[in-house]
Amino acid sequence: MSDDDFLEQLRQQELSNQAKSEPAKPAAPARSAEPTGPQDVVAQVDRADDSDESSDTLQGFLDQTDTSVTETDAQYTSGRPWLDKLLRRHAPRGWHRHVSPDLVAGLIDSDETAQMIIMSADIRKSTLLMRETVSFPEFASIISGFVTSAARFIRWGQGWFDKFTGDGFLAYWIVPSDDKFKETLESALQASYHILATFQSDVLRDLKKNSRNFPAGVGLSIGLDTGPTHLVKVAGELTVVGHPVVGAVRMCGAAKLPGQLMCNLRVGEYVQEHQDSLLPDKKFDTYRLMGATKEYDAQETFLVEFHDVET
Repeated sequence: MSDDDFLEQLRQQELSNQAKSEPAKPAAPARSAEPTGPQDVVAQVDRADDSDESSDTLQGFLDQTDTSVTETDAQYTSGRPWLDKLLRRHAPRGWHRHVSPDLVAGLIDSDETAQMIIMSADIRKSTLLMRETVSFPEFASIISGFVTSAARFIRWGQGWFDKFTGDGFLAYWIVPSDDKFKETLESALQASYHILATFQSDVLRDLKKNSRNFPAGVGLSIGLDTGPTHLVKVAGELTVVGHPVVGAVRMCGAAKLPGQLMCNLRVGEYVQEHQDSLLPDKKFDTYRLMGATKEYDAQETFLVEFHDVET
């Protein structure tokens, strides 16, 4: 899917959402009460009313558009107020058109699993970066803005934003059926590309301006894995657990350079096999690697390297 096609899809989805909204509703996006931290800021994904970006660009469109769950979405959790509360902080707008509400409700805190694609993102050398920071409030503002932007990319591709981890984040895509795996994976790859490109250009530039010394190796790496995954409540929040979560985190750590997307076996083999039909407007190479990871002396991994993402 090209950027133009992706942007047109987003526009059509936004028009559809607006048409379904009640006339009496104000234009401002729905907000959760009393934000208390970065996770709440990300969950709200505030509209950038004064953005200088043009809506003719993907980033500009996202900056001017809300992607959080709306009252229209809430009707699909009627009779389950506990579910509505959980999903508002994590689910993308229009989630019910892609995944059955009964499936989601049945997954939470049960033995049931669903096929998911897990994304783990990590800011490399973040501890050293903070040590060299000139202004900590400015540092927090830069990272918060980036994570908010990343959440938009994820949610517009029907991904679910799990949580901000302090030096990265976790997200996931629920695969509704086997025949939707390619479409779902393409959404995850599309989001990965834009998130990496944004960090390696704009965010790094802003971080450098706010640093006394800039350590070598600072950047973002992303890991992807897929497989049966559980949805659970931890401390009143919805999150995911399972082998693919561990695998995505492990792949993120396996990146040798910032700006790299690392995939575990099944995702990597699929991308390599279908590379000609995935993201046709993006130039990228897929490499099968064998090397040491944190847990294993030798593990097979896959590197997806986008040509126009700085490393």
